Amino acid sequence: MNDQNLIPANRRSKTEARENGRKGGKASGEARKQRKAIKTAILDAIYAETPAGTTVLEEMVAGVISRVIKTGDPQALEKLMEYADKSPKRNREEAELKLKQAQAEQAEQTSTGTAAEAWADVLGQIREVMENDEADGSS
Repeated sequence: MNDQNLIPANRRSKTEARENGRKGGKASGEARKQRKAIKTAILDAIYAETPAGTTVLEEMVAGVISRVIKTGDPQALEKLMEYADKSPKRNREEAELKLKQAQAEQAEQTSTGTAAEAWADVLGQIREVMENDEADGSS
């Protein structure tokens, strides 16, 4: 493409810029319609009922689970657990968040010592949890 033929939008007339903006808006609308139609078709296909009385999605998940069990792939199993919202990483993160919240509340209620000391204690405990987790994961 010849760069000399390109004219920046700020050097075009207002009417020309407005017309180009209108064209872009129409093209954007068409693209959104196409994406929505594709998404709808995919969702319709996934949730379609099979002759067995289940949905295609249920059969796909069952097939993936059986393949993971047969191969014994730990990464695939971890991904499945993550999608099921039961991954060890997520559970650990939730536990750490609860610990942080409880310790922050405790720090606010502590009448002895300064807030900085209380936060230093909280951060130290969090660091210990993370180091213990790393030590458990590396063995």
